[in-house]
Amino acid sequence: MTDFLGRVRGGIRKIFGGKADPRGDERPAYSPALEKAAQEGDLTAIMAIAGAYEEGRGVKPDRARALFYWQKAASYGEFESRLKVLSLKGYTLADFYNDKTIRGPLTLPAFAYSEEAEKAAKGGNADAMAHVGVSYLLGLGVPIDEQRGSDYLNKASQLGHAGAQFMLALIEHARYSKESNIGSALYWATLSMLNGSAISRDFYQELASMATDYDRWAYTVLLCTDHPKLLDNKELALMPREIAFGYSEKIEEMARAGKINSMVHIGISYTFGYGVEQDRERGLYWWRAARDRGHAGAQYLILAEAEKVIEEENKHREPAPEKDYTYSHELQAAADAGDAQAMVDIATSFHEGLGVEQNPDLALKYWRAAAYKHHPAGQFWLGVSYDIGKAIPQDRIEALYWSFLSHLQSHQGGSIYYSHMFNKVTPEEYQKFAALFEQRQSHLVHLLREDTEARRRVG
Repeated sequence: MTDFLGRVRGGIRKIFGGKADPRGDERPAYSPALEKAAQEGDLTAIMAIAGAYEEGRGVKPDRARALFYWQKAASYGEFESRLKVLSLKGYTLADFYNDKTIRGPLTLPAFAYSEEAEKAAKGGNADAMAHVGVSYLLGLGVPIDEQRGSDYLNKASQLGHAGAQFMLALIEHARYSKESNIGSALYWATLSMLNGSAISRDFYQELASMATDYDRWAYTVLLCTDHPKLLDNKELALMPREIAFGYSEKIEEMARAGKINSMVHIGISYTFGYGVEQDRERGLYWWRAARDRGHAGAQYLILAEAEKVIEEENKHREPAPEKDYTYSHELQAAADAGDAQAMVDIATSFHEGLGVEQNPDLALKYWRAAAYKHHPAGQFWLGVSYDIGKAIPQDRIEALYWSFLSHLQSHQGGSIYYSHMFNKVTPEEYQKFAALFEQRQSHLVHLLREDTEARRRVG
């Protein structure tokens, strides 16, 4: 990244008299020679003539000509020019942050460093992380620190901050040269677009239109190995997955060498038979290897494949007879004696009014008793009860807690309901749930952290 940022800052300094701030005073005025150099493709001249037309330095202000030249500079991957184009098109910091309470142009000075912003970034504020990341990367009001800037942008991106992901897309585009591809720029633009960024939607379309076959391949592999839920999204893949994930001996060698993305890639090749004889067991082997080395997306692939196998097996299986939940004194006695399964069954009797008068309070009583005995169905139904507030005050924190415990025991209903709750609650509610879970189940906290990280990375 050092070479790229050097080029960005070097270009800005040439244009603005050695100053990285575009508001400096030593900016060149219009001249026919300068415009001729710009028309011949000199990047420094292109940026200089764009600024001259924009601000009327030695020539009548011409917004259309300024936009033309800033767009031309942006096509070279020049970072500041891209922001100029967006500002001239009417984008503001509100579009960058997805926060309509923010105002101001989308320009480099808008990302000037402040101690308040860094304090907020250290406190976990994604908006501040994105802001300070740009400050450090380009030395805006603070000494340049590329590593620190990249770390802040990446952290904000992992939290789903569309603006930070957009900035990473700009950075990767600026790095683009004959020796590299724009796959990474497309990757970050896509994530930003999926998080609601209108700016990134325009940029994605522009990048996609200029991408080569190799760019599309690199992008598709990067996107779908990190976020495998997008494997089946034909609009985003840009290349059929049977081509993108075709088998190659080189990729399998990289997988054997410990490259986890290669493990995911070769797992897809084997599982679906892309360029190699289909071998689901071998595919699962590579996905498990990637998962065990910390690749969150691999766990999603394993679960998705398991669901497909179960679905196929069920097609050839005789349907199981429906269980009879009709109330009986024997069932009641077993439940009262402490049999957790009987507790779940008798709760269903009372809940549905099967052979007994419907009684939501008794249904809740037995579901709770089963949940306390670690029965996954009891935990699931107790979570549902808390969510809908039936026979008990509504409490989404408790709903999260009990459905997650059920999910940990691989209860299908619990897993589905926890996913539903996870996507439904606010960040504040999730934090309260995490604190409650740590208080009650400290020995299982690592499982919650792993599950949460996996969901945020693939979701």
